[in-house]
Amino acid sequence: QHFWAMSDAESFKERGNQALRRGDYEEAVKMYSSAIDIDCDTAVYFGNRSIAYMHLGRLEDAFSDAESSIGIDGRYMKGYSLAGTAKFRLGKYEEARTWFRRGLALEPENASLKARLREAEEARARGTPTPRATPAASPVAAGSLQEFMAGTMGARMRTMQAALRFLLVLNAILYLVPSGLAYSCFRYAIYCAIGTHLLTLYTSHGLPKFNTEYLQQLVVDPACQVLFSCILFLASRPFVLALLLVVPMELAHLSYWLHSAALIQAPGVARAMEAIAAKMMPVLLKDQSFASYTSERKWSVTSQWLLRFTSQVEVGIGILLLVELLTPYRNVLLCLMFWQFLQLRYVLSPHTKAAFGSVDGRIMGIVNHRACPALLRAGYMKLRGFLSRMAQPPNPAQQQQGGGRPSC
Repeated sequence: QHFWAMSDAESFKERGNQALRRGDYEEAVKMYSSAIDIDCDTAVYFGNRSIAYMHLGRLEDAFSDAESSIGIDGRYMKGYSLAGTAKFRLGKYEEARTWFRRGLALEPENASLKARLREAEEARARGTPTPRATPAASPVAAGSLQEFMAGTMGARMRTMQAALRFLLVLNAILYLVPSGLAYSCFRYAIYCAIGTHLLTLYTSHGLPKFNTEYLQQLVVDPACQVLFSCILFLASRPFVLALLLVVPMELAHLSYWLHSAALIQAPGVARAMEAIAAKMMPVLLKDQSFASYTSERKWSVTSQWLLRFTSQVEVGIGILLLVELLTPYRNVLLCLMFWQFLQLRYVLSPHTKAAFGSVDGRIMGIVNHRACPALLRAGYMKLRGFLSRMAQPPNPAQQQQGGGRPSC
């Protein structure tokens, strides 16, 4: 399948699979987590991350993901196997037997589950504990705030991102305060967003490589796409929508990091943050079941909502730039470049495609009204057709014949 046609979530899953095969389990967890952020309703993403957690010795996390995969798809047999295996390695043989038996109730002839059930029953009969994991396989325990912030290279990268996100949010707030610093604060906020996404790309892909495979990975990575939009905004005059494209998601990541730090250093603060989220998020997400979700599920649901919101902001910015062409504030080059960015997003992101569909439905309702001038209706239909043709992914057969042209 051509990389242009791959969904964001599937591309992250494939990269997670590659990391899993080469033994880079921390990278695999990151890739599967990115897939879950985009699509939290696919059991295999949780199942695969459970495997990665198992290799890292994070058995409670492995069990949680296995349980989530079963909650999504009750017939996902790997979920029962993983849940039972996690409990087995934790030395909880009775619970392991329960999960293996639940799987066998659905698929009585599953040889793998039968063998694992026998192992659990033998271990239970012996009453001897099973080693959870070798110390070398376990990540650095975040027993102190110092270890959490700088115990590993990954921890240091996350701390740097948290600092940039804090500065981003601070400058975004200062931009909204009437003063002579608005222009500088806007640019500083965009610089912080660029820095955050560069660190994300480095964490995901390493140092730049000058080959086609690396380029393909970058193109389908949402962080690279947002990075490109931020660079474009450096050439624009300050406006609130540009900040709305980056601030909400970065604020969510910052809050998650602060909550994790507070759990170590100030549990009371962490509980206060949880109480605020429990009151605010069900209203914001219009999901009254939010409080009953697991932590991973809460983060996934929130991320999906933010992705939909930012996609609507993207489309709104595109429309605003088109309207600005009729004013003295026009920026033709920025408009052309941003619409090229939107074309890429439309092809790669289901959320952006849905946002365009929503806007198109509303505009069609207006232009099809009997009071709407025929000239306006005809003009929009031509624009709609033109944008639709631009968003078509390249035809692999045509590319092989040399007749295809990339859509952007």
